[in-house]
Amino acid sequence: MGPTAWFYEVYIREQVERARQGGAPANAVHRNEDGTWMTTDNITSSNTRRQMGLDPLPPGPPELAIIAEELQGAVLWSPRLRDTFGLRDVELVTDHLLSIRFATGYIVELQLRLQVPSEPG
Repeated sequence: MGPTAWFYEVYIREQVERARQGGAPANAVHRNEDGTWMTTDNITSSNTRRQMGLDPLPPGPPELAIIAEELQGAVLWSPRLRDTFGLRDVELVTDHLLSIRFATGYIVELQLRLQVPSEPG
């Protein structure tokens, strides 16, 4: 084992021991400045989880705020909407309402509504 590998092995052992002494959960990966712990449960990227040898997370219920934020970016960077209709701006008004403005003065409001599946039986 070379000196660099030895250094990292010692460093990692020391960090693991510090985490144990600090009350870290078993799946902790990082301690935040406020003292809370980030765990493998906080890693949501399927690529990162795969690289770390973690199982994929099961899908959870949709969160309107996250969906609205993603849609805002997708609409804003749409060449078709920009070139064809003169897209100027996309504003996230609330966690479920987007306001899409065009150079022509038109405004499209896109409202998201979460429909919860009905319980079987």
